[in-house]
Amino acid sequence: MGINVLVVSHAGVLRANRDVYERLGEDFNVSFCVPRRWRDALRGEMYGAELDSPVPVLTMRVCFAGYPQRYFPIASVRSVLRRASPDVIVVEEEPFSLAGAIWAFAARRRKIPYGIQSAENLEKRLPKAIRQSRRYVLKGAAFILGRSPQAAKKAGEWGFRGVATVVPHGVLEISSADRHLSSGLIGFCGRVVSEKGTGDLLALLEENPSFRLRIAGSGMDEQMLRDSPVGARIEFLGTVASEKMSDFYQSVDVVVVPSRTTPAWSEQFGRVIVEAQAIGTPVVAYDSGEIPWVAAQSAAILICEGDVRAMGDAVVKLLSDAQYYDEVSRAGLDSVKKFCSNEVLADQISLLITASLAVS
Repeated sequence: MGINVLVVSHAGVLRANRDVYERLGEDFNVSFCVPRRWRDALRGEMYGAELDSPVPVLTMRVCFAGYPQRYFPIASVRSVLRRASPDVIVVEEEPFSLAGAIWAFAARRRKIPYGIQSAENLEKRLPKAIRQSRRYVLKGAAFILGRSPQAAKKAGEWGFRGVATVVPHGVLEISSADRHLSSGLIGFCGRVVSEKGTGDLLALLEENPSFRLRIAGSGMDEQMLRDSPVGARIEFLGTVASEKMSDFYQSVDVVVVPSRTTPAWSEQFGRVIVEAQAIGTPVVAYDSGEIPWVAAQSAAILICEGDVRAMGDAVVKLLSDAQYYDEVSRAGLDSVKKFCSNEVLADQISLLITASLAVS
């Protein structure tokens, strides 16, 4: 019969984000519950859930679509549980989120073991009611999907009683072909906002007149970059659909990740790093937030946060030395395959699910 696994995930509105669970294997009967419509930081407009899938996808109308920590289902959770009949629930929401609390309560009430995602790596000031809710969610969790070592550690400090497992974000496809220098373009992917390093991008182009930059993403700093003296050397693609991102990574020779830490935000993973390297595109990144851990696992080139000159020097070396470029490209491919391919992560998640049933 197999183990029935229900995955609850706002990110699951996109088919690519469901792939790792679709690989759990024939011992698991996977189904998803996702919002019917969603809006994310990269897309301004609302879009519908992608329903093309080899496994059942249940959709729910939600309030506050586009706000991961505040959204909640309008329809009955009970009806979803009746249809999916899960043996285990995987809640891909933060333990302090409203959706996380709702699904944890439903699972605990029915004595269904559940796991919860934990990516938050900062101690933020939260209202007492939310802190209490987070503790309730974590105390009842059978397992944690810690997206970084710091996030897993925080989950333990906030109430999780077990051994928090680090399960990084995965990549859908990993290239098998060697990558070589081609365009001389530098790439940036993500929200075009100050905490993602827009000021450093500007300084990088000012200090290196030969650099050209291609940006996949949008945000409030876009006009500032367009109006700058180096704006003519920047190509703005706007938001790029997830299925087209591999084309973007292949169109540039190097991806830069100049994320900046602020009192309210710290890079939780830096998914663009492993996505680019999965295509064979080298990455130069600041040692911001959880990036040093990701870089150590994925062979990305690490630069001290804020050192624009060092980032420029690293890019120049890659663009001017074909042999070095090929070595870095291949090291990234090999490392990402071992670190966070969806096949590897599916095996990890399978073990967590099986273990949760053994002790429930």
